[in-house]
Amino acid sequence: MEQLAELIGAYAVAVLVCILALFLGTAILLWHWIERYGQTLWEWIGLLWRATLDLPPLIRLRRRFPRLWAFLGRRLSPEGYLGLHLTIGLALILAALFLFADLAEEIWSGDEIAFFDQALARALREHATPTALRVFSAITWLGNVSVLAALGIAVGLLLVVLRRKFLLAGWMTALMGGGLLNVALKALFRRARPVLPSPFVTESGWSFPSGHAMGALIAYGMLAYVLVILFNGRGRRWIVLTAALLVLLIGASRMYLGVHYFSDVIAGYVAGMAWLATCIAGAEIARRHRRGRSPTAT
Repeated sequence: MEQLAELIGAYAVAVLVCILALFLGTAILLWHWIERYGQTLWEWIGLLWRATLDLPPLIRLRRRFPRLWAFLGRRLSPEGYLGLHLTIGLALILAALFLFADLAEEIWSGDEIAFFDQALARALREHATPTALRVFSAITWLGNVSVLAALGIAVGLLLVVLRRKFLLAGWMTALMGGGLLNVALKALFRRARPVLPSPFVTESGWSFPSGHAMGALIAYGMLAYVLVILFNGRGRRWIVLTAALLVLLIGASRMYLGVHYFSDVIAGYVAGMAWLATCIAGAEIARRHRRGRSPTAT
């Protein structure tokens, strides 16, 4: 692990470019595949769902609690009202919670990830270049609390002017709730920041999870969702990919500047994804429920 960390640190910019290129290429291919085969895939999921419901334990549960079963079935069934959003949202939330808990356990038990964190932080510090430092300092600014707060106010005012109250509620809940959640998690885990010789940047507060990574994923992810809705889906592929690339760059900048460990950034992404999935699922429920009652409402 130490040799891998040294290699990444020595060629950090090249490694990052390769990761971003791989991510972009994979995302575009996956997007094309979903557009082409998504309906077929969802039909298979529907068949699997029905087959699962026919399992004997679930049949007994359905007979014992018919009202609860009907309530959950209408909301989680891939074939039912809002089933797609709730099912995917719930799956993302559960997966993110599991990954976050597993990551936190590995760090506090002193597993390999903690040693990798230290080795990578030292390697990045030793091989940093002035040009890369200037670039990453500019990128990390986009994840500052002041920038995200200004973005939150600007988008909030726009939604007020457009009278998109459900989007506004989702937007404000995502940003404010995400900020409070990050503060709570930092206070809970109380992990110290990297200690490096002659640090490029000094930050106060706890390190785990990264507030920049978590805040950027929530803010720019929710911004992408809002823009997709406002533009009626036009350009959604590039809106989402641009937001994702920006979030990845902000997380990388925190590691390069030496203010967060690798696992801090990953934990920030995972926690942010859980909260973002919760907020988007809630916004979709409210928006589509309102649209079901009034075709012009959004």
